[in-house]
Amino acid sequence: MTNEIPLIPLLESGINQRPTRYVLTALALFSIAVVYVVTIVQLRPSNLFGLTGDDGIYMSSAKALAEGKGYVMPNLPGSPPATKYPVLYPLVLSFVWRLNPLFPANLPLAIAISVAFGVGFLMAAFAMFSSLGGFSRREALILTAYLGLHPLVMFFGASILSEMPFAFLALASMTVAERFMRPNEGRLGSVCSGALAGLSVLTRILGFPILLGILVTGIMRRSWRQLATFVLTAAPFVGIAAWNAIFSKKPASPITGPAGASLGWRHAWTFYTDYAGIWKVGVPNLHIFWAMLQNNAGMILRQPADLLLGPTFVRDTMLGRALILTVAVAALAGIVRQGKQRGWKPIHIGLAFYAPIVLLWNYPAVNRFFLPFWPLLVAGVWFEGRRVLQQVKSAMSHSRHVRDKCIAAAVGLVVVALACGVVENVLGGMRRVVKRTSDERRVLLRDKEECYAWIRNNTKPDSRLVAYEDAPTYLYTGREAVRPMIFTTDEFYESDRLNREASHLTDVAQAIGASYWLFASDDYYRDWPAAAALEGSHMSELEKGLPVAFRGSGGTATVRLATCLSGDCVSGCGSCERLSAKAR
Repeated sequence: MTNEIPLIPLLESGINQRPTRYVLTALALFSIAVVYVVTIVQLRPSNLFGLTGDDGIYMSSAKALAEGKGYVMPNLPGSPPATKYPVLYPLVLSFVWRLNPLFPANLPLAIAISVAFGVGFLMAAFAMFSSLGGFSRREALILTAYLGLHPLVMFFGASILSEMPFAFLALASMTVAERFMRPNEGRLGSVCSGALAGLSVLTRILGFPILLGILVTGIMRRSWRQLATFVLTAAPFVGIAAWNAIFSKKPASPITGPAGASLGWRHAWTFYTDYAGIWKVGVPNLHIFWAMLQNNAGMILRQPADLLLGPTFVRDTMLGRALILTVAVAALAGIVRQGKQRGWKPIHIGLAFYAPIVLLWNYPAVNRFFLPFWPLLVAGVWFEGRRVLQQVKSAMSHSRHVRDKCIAAAVGLVVVALACGVVENVLGGMRRVVKRTSDERRVLLRDKEECYAWIRNNTKPDSRLVAYEDAPTYLYTGREAVRPMIFTTDEFYESDRLNREASHLTDVAQAIGASYWLFASDDYYRDWPAAAALEGSHMSELEKGLPVAFRGSGGTATVRLATCLSGDCVSGCGSCERLSAKAR
């Protein structure tokens, strides 16, 4: 008799357990994906189309590509080249139009593409959690499930926006680079990483800092062969994006004369066609520049709290600010600590290049911009929170000092409070907001579709319209449509500029010779409260002077004649002549 452990049965046990573990992991990931997709379907995502503005632009440009008209913005007068966004996402959406050219019947297919990218994003997040180090497979699954249940991850997955495709491509490129950007690895992984990073650049300009982060990682690791392969693979994509960014010129305005020189039209045309130009318009002096930096820095600082906590915990109060700061510090501390212990990854380096660009962006939709780095922020908070809880447990168990136990208990209560905030965010909070928004837009859409049908059936094909949901109006009616007013960031930081801008409310309608103006009860939802209030008062006065051409049965959307704003007065114009003269 011996006390030796039988080696063969032990090896056989390990071999049998490993496939079982992989199967269980695959089943868990599949379950997360199913819940994610089913929850998005329950949101009725077609109702959300038009909410952001960008979704309509993507779909209308995709329609033009499918029809062989090139990469243009067909909803605008003159169908100018679409120089604002890279071409890849509209090109993908163009296949939706080729498969089904009927709108809005093709919306579900376009949404399905975004949902598929969302599933890919969740799988890439799991791979990233696993590659960071310091997390068990169970922890990686828990964090992936959290992202899959997050209301905003669902919202972006339900929206026809480039956010989710970009987040998948960027996160996947950095995760693959972490695995294969090493001296002893083969080149196939570098090819995959280079292709993904290149595609991210063709999806959004913000793909450039992602690519730069991978390059720097390769240099730090002295992975010269892999780095060369990565560069050669990404070069064609980068070349296309760089060529378009450097050599594309701002399209000339099709509107000339005094109308084309009006403030309202110049702002609108620049907004649609020139990113750099609208930045200059929105940041005209050093005072606004510094105000913008401070505001953007604050929004970036509160990004971890907005990601993790429900609305109850992130209010603008002393307690709310303390919680926001606590979560931000926890996220940063966890990211830095994990990087020092487990090594710096491409996602760390990429974030260092990415954040300064967002800081300088004058339309800081931080939740949208930081989506590729949400897994890193969640991992940082989890890593630091786990460490703090271990210290609290150790202090409560082993410390003999009452003071230490009290401090540990207080810290533990803070952690419990933050955990409650996380639960609120997943089960309520933004989830309810997104669901309520979908329900409200479903009711509004009935009236809008009645108006769209009336426009299609009762107006000339070359009629032009003013509508807040401009590109969706074009898609529903086939008529060119432009937003009536574009507020830039200078009005946000210097509110006295709001009155100047609002006094040019009729500039766009006059410039394009609009025949009709589509009014809806949700016209001002994209603007901040002060702008929306001022805009609403001016619009109410204007609306009273424009004759009604058609009103939806629910009374929430109305088509009004706008010809009198360009001097072609008709019966019933009322006070519109006075308003037009005042605006001039």
